[in-house]
Amino acid sequence: RKAQLEKARIPDVEKKLQGVSITRARVGSKARVVLPEYPRGVFLGPGDPVINGCEVLEVTPTSVKFGFYWEEEKRFIEHVMTSD
Repeated sequence: RKAQLEKARIPDVEKKLQGVSITRARVGSKARVVLPEYPRGVFLGPGDPVINGCEVLEVTPTSVKFGFYWEEEKRFIEHVMTSD
């Protein structure tokens, strides 16, 4: 029962990143990220804020790792998106 309550409280990073997608375009350590307000995409790198409190944690040639800092637990919740 406690595990179910704990899981229900964990912020849903995937839901926070709704409308965000990754393209294959890379420049240095930045990736082109398509956001609802920037449909052509913007280049973002580690540490850059994205949407709804999420930020870019890591950029690889095929994916981007996003993180949301969960203030209550003092830790990042991560979500990885791959390029389209």
